[in-house]
Amino acid sequence: MTIPSFSIRDIEKFTVFLDACGGILGVPARFDIKSGQPVGNLPQPSRSGYTFAGWYTARTGGDRVDPRTTVRGIPSATPTG
Repeated sequence: MTIPSFSIRDIEKFTVFLDACGGILGVPARFDIKSGQPVGNLPQPSRSGYTFAGWYTARTGGDRVDPRTTVRGIPSATPTG
């Protein structure tokens, strides 16, 4: 019997919650992602009277999230739009 070797880091995953700030996503607002993997293309929410400016790691002062952004145990993994 061969037991594959792996580290905890290899299987660590996070649940990312998308906060549309009152907008409508049309897809699930959360997904799981393996540590170090890019988030990929995120959905664009809609809200009457608003223009979507992108996803950020915080409502104010956060970093912009793009498809190449990786998740590595950051304290706030809730992109807000």
